[in-house]
Amino acid sequence: MSCSQSSPRSWIAAVGYRLAGAEQLWIPRLVSSALWVVGGVFLYLIARRLTSRDGALVALVAYLFWTYSVWLSRLYMPDATMVALLLAAGAVARSPPWSSPASRSCSAVLAGLAVGYVAFALTVPGFTSTHAYYALPLVPLFALAVGSFAGWASARARAAGRVPFAACIALAALALGVGVYKGHAVLSGDSPSPAIADYRRIGALTGHTAHAIVVDERLRSPISYWGWMVARYWYPPTPAEDLPASGNPFPPWLDPADEEYLVVVAVGELETEPRLRSLVRKLPVVAQTPRFAVFDLRGATTLDIAEK
Repeated sequence: MSCSQSSPRSWIAAVGYRLAGAEQLWIPRLVSSALWVVGGVFLYLIARRLTSRDGALVALVAYLFWTYSVWLSRLYMPDATMVALLLAAGAVARSPPWSSPASRSCSAVLAGLAVGYVAFALTVPGFTSTHAYYALPLVPLFALAVGSFAGWASARARAAGRVPFAACIALAALALGVGVYKGHAVLSGDSPSPAIADYRRIGALTGHTAHAIVVDERLRSPISYWGWMVARYWYPPTPAEDLPASGNPFPPWLDPADEEYLVVVAVGELETEPRLRSLVRKLPVVAQTPRFAVFDLRGATTLDIAEK
């Protein structure tokens, strides 16, 4: 795909790769994070229509430092761009009748946004319940709700005197500190999860191959991202038997003769899938742990495995 046919984000990443002389992942991550921050500017403008300046600042902080948004805004996916564009559309529209803060109208707006998201989730995408990033539009809604409440609480605390207002500020600072701490833990990467460590090890074991078959309930994206390898998905692992008892078990678009490794991340399949178990008995074992197994597909036995 040429740059002219790809999205602006992809074009920026491609230019960054060329200037850096290598595919440095921090470049597209920076693009995604920058777009998320730009979305925060528009969110603040929307929040100022719903609540006070104090509440709008709290909404912005919640949007930027909520742990899930910190993590997902670093992924090079279109979701951060989508949220930023949605917020931009809401910020530049003509000021609606509820532009001056009023608790009743603010609640109506938030309720309307929530109903709109539920209607979208139930009618448009088919993976809302299984793919967490479909919930990303809820982050601005959550931030606006928190900010609106914070604006109301701040106004009441100011009216009650200096001590209640100071207590309100201290509570907000504590919440911010917790968010920053949890966000830093997500970004530090000092202790990667066992799954991430496994994918990295698989990539190293296979020499970051571009010719692998993978059996993984997480599909092929994690092993491609963390293992820096190209893998072709075989079949979705389940507790039941998925492969035919005889004949060629591979789909028409997958030829094991063209591949170098078979990676079984869902090692339970080696116990529950008789056909898979019989196939891997013919293959040299590169590595096998309680969580994954890597088999060598290279050699003369490959054609026998395909059973063509």
